[in-house]
Amino acid sequence: IDTLVLVAGKQQANTDITTIATGQMIDTYTTNVFSLIWLVREALEYMPNGSSIITTNSIEAEDPSAYLIDYAGTKAAIKNTTFGLAKQLA
Repeated sequence: IDTLVLVAGKQQANTDITTIATGQMIDTYTTNVFSLIWLVREALEYMPNGSSIITTNSIEAEDPSAYLIDYAGTKAAIKNTTFGLAKQLA
C-alpha cells in the first residue's frame, strides 16, 4: 500500500442533545474514529517507508455546529489522531 486514504464518515443532525441516542453516538464514533485507527493499524504492515496516510476532516473540528454534536466531536478526534500518528510514524 503506497497511499491509504481514509474518508469514511457518518453524520446525523440532531438539535437536542437529550435525544441523541447512544447507538447513534456509538455508530458515529465507530465509523469516523475507530475505523480510522483500525485501518491504519492493519495497513501499516503493508506500507513501505515513504508511504502516505491521508485523512479528511471538516470545519466541524474547529467550529462545531449546534446540531452536529457527536459528529463534531469525531472531527476533533480525527484531527488529533492524525497529528499524533504523524508524530509517531514520521
